[in-house]
Amino acid sequence: MNRFIRLILPLAVLCGLYWIFFGNTLIEKWRFYRFEPALWANCPPKDRYYMAKYIVEHRLLDGLTYPEVINKLGKADKDWGFLLHYNLGPERGFISIDGVVFDVYFGEDGKVSKITIRPT
Repeated sequence: MNRFIRLILPLAVLCGLYWIFFGNTLIEKWRFYRFEPALWANCPPKDRYYMAKYIVEHRLLDGLTYPEVINKLGKADKDWGFLLHYNLGPERGFISIDGVVFDVYFGEDGKVSKITIRPT
């Protein structure tokens, strides 16, 4: 029994520490790792991070024009015509210092040329 406790206790402590530092991120990813226009429109910017990541990884905006992107994502926080800038709230992790943004760039042909998620 004593051997069992010596084996399980450190494992339980490690799991607890992992949950304290990264648990909220895991729950957030589980809840928001997909893209639905209605969900994007109605959630706060901090909840959009994993949706933006899904958009980038699945290349959902490739080939879309400016009006089509606005139709899918709604009005951008900043709009320069060739670049749409969506705020995604504070960076993920235990210590959040910077913010994170989702940028959609348009090429000469008026279609999406690049999408990025970057710190501010």
